[in-house]
Amino acid sequence: MTISGPMIEVRLVVPFAARWGDSGSYAAAAYNIYLNYDGKGSKYGNTNVGANTNDVENMPVYASINGQDDSELHIILINRNYDRKLPAKISITSSKNYTKAEIYGFDSNSPTVRKMGSVDNIENNVLTLEVPNLTVFHIVLYSTSVQTK
Repeated sequence: MTISGPMIEVRLVVPFAARWGDSGSYAAAAYNIYLNYDGKGSKYGNTNVGANTNDVENMPVYASINGQDDSELHIILINRNYDRKLPAKISITSSKNYTKAEIYGFDSNSPTVRKMGSVDNIENNVLTLEVPNLTVFHIVLYSTSVQTK
């Protein structure tokens, strides 16, 4: 499975992580976007999949699934740009047909990770979004056979 679009190529491997800071901080938000993005203990997948961008400086991307199960695809998009929102066209190459997505995230206004939107009409495994400046999105895409949370 590969994901490509006008922005992205990175894999995230963190064998050990530790944090300091209060639970309302941006440091906590950075952990929660991976380890508790919905406030119910849901996590970013444990198997990294390929993701590519043409603008890693402004908008890196990471993608994962759970084990070999690609019925849910997790994508992390980070808009590092201080001044402007950036477009993201996500094109997914997979045998699965992803039709729905839920978007969680946090931004420069608040370190609280929260649901920031959903998409119910993904066609041909292509999703187009605008990511506000200084915002992190955790996008969970669902194949047609999986119900959203």
